[in-house]
Amino acid sequence: MPKKEKIMLDVGSSTIKVYKVSGENLEHIQSKSSFLKDGFSKESGLSNENKQLLLEFLKQVKAENSSLPVEIYATSIFRKMNSQVQQQLIDTVLESTGLHFNIISHEQESSYMQQALIDKYNSDTALIINIGGGSTELILVKEKKALEVHELETVGVGNLITKYPEINESLSRIKLNDLVKEVKEVLPDLKNEVKIAFYSGGE
Repeated sequence: MPKKEKIMLDVGSSTIKVYKVSGENLEHIQSKSSFLKDGFSKESGLSNENKQLLLEFLKQVKAENSSLPVEIYATSIFRKMNSQVQQQLIDTVLESTGLHFNIISHEQESSYMQQALIDKYNSDTALIINIGGGSTELILVKEKKALEVHELETVGVGNLITKYPEINESLSRIKLNDLVKEVKEVLPDLKNEVKIAFYSGGE
């Protein structure tokens, strides 16, 4: 029986990742920097320019994989839009590309991460750190159960780059200790002892 294949897009605030799914195998085939949060607001959503860039990229991915179904899963800033703006974007994407723009909740995203990783870490208590462009999720799991879930809404790669644009310069004046201190100030106190920690993302 042939393996079922499809294309999956992970749409975040600063990066769009494209994967090819073949049976149980997942292959990363493309990443695109997006900076969709520039000009973003909860009341109006994406800026017109970024909305158009997003639509063009979705059309491109669909055309390059015309023989395969394409699924979209959006996170990060898309969850922060009010419900009316979310629906308008979903309708626009469907009308322009024929694709369904799925905005998944924080709980759904956490659940998917646990399902993907928990079989490898099902004895010791493990801390999953999902670093995105606009936020970071901390999920503490043990024996296939989530013990704690925390979202750091101000800690993300894109947020830090926006606040410290000179950080990527070859000779940056930004001190690592200052960044570490800023992140530590918003870290929650975990109720459970952590045995293993690993991260995904990083944008």
